[in-house]
Amino acid sequence: MKDLYLSSEELYDLESAFPNVNNTESVLYRYNNYILKVFNTINPYDLNRLKARLSFWQQKQYDFLINPEFLLYIDKEFNGFGAKEFPSKNIENYSRNISFEEKIRILKIFSLTLKKAHNNGIIIGDLNNNNVLTNGKEIKFCDINSMGFVGAISPLMIPCTLERNMNISEWDKGTIKSDIFLINTMVLNILITNHEFPFYLSINNYMNNYMNKINLPGELYDMFIHIYDIFNESNPIYPHEYLDTIKEYKRTRQNF
Repeated sequence: MKDLYLSSEELYDLESAFPNVNNTESVLYRYNNYILKVFNTINPYDLNRLKARLSFWQQKQYDFLINPEFLLYIDKEFNGFGAKEFPSKNIENYSRNISFEEKIRILKIFSLTLKKAHNNGIIIGDLNNNNVLTNGKEIKFCDINSMGFVGAISPLMIPCTLERNMNISEWDKGTIKSDIFLINTMVLNILITNHEFPFYLSINNYMNNYMNKINLPGELYDMFIHIYDIFNESNPIYPHEYLDTIKEYKRTRQNF
């Protein structure tokens, strides 16, 4: 589809895609079978940089991404982009009312999809619940403007900084390692649904202050500890490598 040009009046008449979602950076609208993302708080410099980034991603069609199909102009000024609608929920909302076994299944798909992205040289960057969508069968990552390529040196290809999410400076640029840390924290949060998981804490703070508080059985405690060996290993651990172990633990111990 060619780039879309709308007037402010035409935009105003469109249906809000997610009226209950509060996002100061952008607003989502429905337009035929597309979702329009309209930016409203980005300065002109960053908007031009984002335009170049989106134009690049238009040429890269991956089945695990919400790919931009066209650029959006409001009153002849670049202001966003459009993508095909993917009927779905974010992964946290999807996981709220399903069985433990179903959680394991969808989280394995999530993990394998992230590994597929990495195998294609793509870093997701700002990996969080709002940027991971699922229909129960597949996973798609949707925050194109925070993604980049492994080893890229062009500013166009480097993901947004993650420093507000974590306190380890080597991750500020976004790496495979930071993606894997974030997916592991998301998985733990979804599996331990009654406890808040503060993923911005350092490893030592996490181990000393959090794991002890939730009083996990010894075997499960040890299993979760090994996840954090990713910081000292050349081959980081993806969740699909241990999720079946957790599933089996749950099956044999009713108190978990």
